[in-house]
Amino acid sequence: MAALFDGATGRIIVLNSNSLNPPHITMEAKVRWDEPNDLYQRIIEKSSFRELAQYGMGILPNGHVRVELRTSSATTSVNVDSIAVVAQGVETHVAATYDGNVIRIYLNGVLDSETRAPGSISPKPPTPLNLIESGVGIGNQTQRDRPFKGLLL
Repeated sequence: MAALFDGATGRIIVLNSNSLNPPHITMEAKVRWDEPNDLYQRIIEKSSFRELAQYGMGILPNGHVRVELRTSSATTSVNVDSIAVVAQGVETHVAATYDGNVIRIYLNGVLDSETRAPGSISPKPPTPLNLIESGVGIGNQTQRDRPFKGLLL
């Protein structure tokens, strides 16, 4: 299954549930990033609050992958950027792991960077009021305008 995003609208939303609140995580996607649009283009994000990611991964306008995690030892999200860039118009496998100590970014199966970030991912348990707001947004997050331009495979 694949989803094509136009860089302006469109998103997939998965409602918040306890299963989306892990202490550690692996995020991955095969993407074809078509072009920058002067915004951080979200591949996936789960919100803690309107302005803060619980966890997320996307592509910056300069082509670097950014991973965001809000850990139990940080009051704001820890942002980690890849060293290499994602080529435009080329299918690329992007992945990020977090084991409670280190955030790792992989591009096409090769380790790109490692950054220490001790703790666990701070949860945002589901309540009737935050099922959508704290759900997972794919392609464009529900609370912040971060539209992806390209194909998520």
